[in-house]
Amino acid sequence: MFEQKTFTHKPVIQDSDLLSENTESGRYYTLDNGKKLPSVTTVTGWKKNQFFINWRSKNPKEAKRVTSRG
Repeated sequence: MFEQKTFTHKPVIQDSDLLSENTESGRYYTLDNGKKLPSVTTVTGWKKNQFFINWRSKNPKEAKRVTSRG
């Protein structure tokens, strides 16, 4: 059965605008200390991409059929 998790939200106080950079691997935000963090959509894209890599290796015939149709 599914168990609901509880999270405590801690607001983030931001003094300045974040710089963003779009790359081939996704969007990254640069913090004031120089650290770069990936966007939420970039992170979810990584998970989605890994799912399809795994699926293709387990279903090569179906993967070829699906990717070759127009």
